[in-house]
Amino acid sequence: MEMENQKKSTIKVVSDLRSGDSKTVLAAIKKIDQLANEAFVLPLLEFYRDTEDESAKETVKEMLSTLKVSGGEDVLVRALGSLDFAQIQGDILFFIWHSGFQPVDHIHLVCKIAVEGEFMTAFEALTLIESLGGPVNDDSLMEGLMSVRGFLADNKEHPHRELIFNLFQVLSTFENQG
Repeated sequence: MEMENQKKSTIKVVSDLRSGDSKTVLAAIKKIDQLANEAFVLPLLEFYRDTEDESAKETVKEMLSTLKVSGGEDVLVRALGSLDFAQIQGDILFFIWHSGFQPVDHIHLVCKIAVEGEFMTAFEALTLIESLGGPVNDDSLMEGLMSVRGFLADNKEHPHRELIFNLFQVLSTFENQG
């Protein structure tokens, strides 16, 4: 019975979050703080991506930056790789890093986003990779190194080449520890 009530509460809060009415959305955000579980991560990301309400966006940013829910990392990583969230990839990297998640099996994805993204996205990717405590997934590391090496070889004059080179150095350290 308890699980059923919690499921109903979750569905209601997610529905309220997607309502579009700012008063209802803010009330839902406050409830999420009390009910926190992985079911709220994707709707919060969608809200963050879509809202123009800067105050509500800041509140959601704080929530997503301090996630301590089981399964939260998986949801964030899936969103990171989704075209639906391409315009907030830098923010998602920030959320993953600030929440203390360790996506050691997804280095390749983080590197791909770094070399394809804007400066701040690449910066967030570097920050996240630097924070990894290992051990890292060797296949993911090798794929990430290939992306970074390819970028460096093809972009001798790119504005954030130095940033990507720093990423390469961190990845090389992981490779040498392996």
